[in-house]
Amino acid sequence: MIIETKSHHSPIMFNKLAQYFTKDHELPAPEVYNMLATPENLQTVIEEQRLNYQNYSTKRKGGIVCSHEIICPTLADAKANKITPEILYDLGREYLELRAPNAKAFLQVHNNVTVYQQGKKTEVYRPHLHISITGNQIASSKQISLRKAEYAEVRTKIALYAMEKHQLEQAYNCSLNTSKELSKEKNYRRSSEVRWQQRTEGKKISRKEEMALIFNKVLENSKSLTEMNKNLLANDIELLQRGNTPVLLRMERNKKNELSLKRYRLKTLGVLSTYNQKQAEWEKEITLKSTQQNRKIRLQLIREKEELNLEKNRENRGHERHHQR
Repeated sequence: MIIETKSHHSPIMFNKLAQYFTKDHELPAPEVYNMLATPENLQTVIEEQRLNYQNYSTKRKGGIVCSHEIICPTLADAKANKITPEILYDLGREYLELRAPNAKAFLQVHNNVTVYQQGKKTEVYRPHLHISITGNQIASSKQISLRKAEYAEVRTKIALYAMEKHQLEQAYNCSLNTSKELSKEKNYRRSSEVRWQQRTEGKKISRKEEMALIFNKVLENSKSLTEMNKNLLANDIELLQRGNTPVLLRMERNKKNELSLKRYRLKTLGVLSTYNQKQAEWEKEITLKSTQQNRKIRLQLIREKEELNLEKNRENRGHERHHQR
């Protein structure tokens, strides 16, 4: 299943998308989502979407006015005649519930796609669904936006829904299997070290990155908090606690070549969790050593007490023998 999305930044696109969706005469009846307008009356659909943007949306440069979404099942499912307008509209409604439950949307099924073969246009049977979604929520200035990870989750869920409810067997396998998306997914899953090498290869690293590297190396080579502070001072770095925030201090030259004190938060450097883990390990070792030391002291006291008792017993026996004589 292929799901495509394109954002638009002009309110004129409400009209253009609606006209494009309904340009062919022999099409299944359209549907609407969260709208009062009847889907057959195209002008009322356009006007309702436009007014939702005009009356409630925060107007800003580059803001998303509407988005054009396409849901297209696999060619194998289309050839097997598994795709019907009812199935596509059901997928569209489920997709909107996941993607934009508080948006106004216009849905239209198309049966064919235009392809170019040897320089000529040809129509190929490939049922798919077009959706026009408002950029802001109903009667609200709040924008409808998803992060990449959230959008990927929506696509996976709709593909699973298509597979489970409509037996579109190849839906899940094809939902994210374009070459670009696969390469992005692989890059995202790579370890931070590999991404670091790719990012810094042949480039000068920033001061923050340099500081993070130095601090991680110091942590690896330190067996206690005292040793860590000594190693940091050897690199002209000092660790201070500002409230609950640990901060690294170092004298650096600015753009004017003047020395100034630069502060780096461990959280900003991305090393706070490593530092907390090391600190917990050191505290555990100190507690263990302290426990062992206390145990030794207790054993020593017990031995001394036993020796005193033995001496007293010997003295008492000596006195008893003396009296008997």
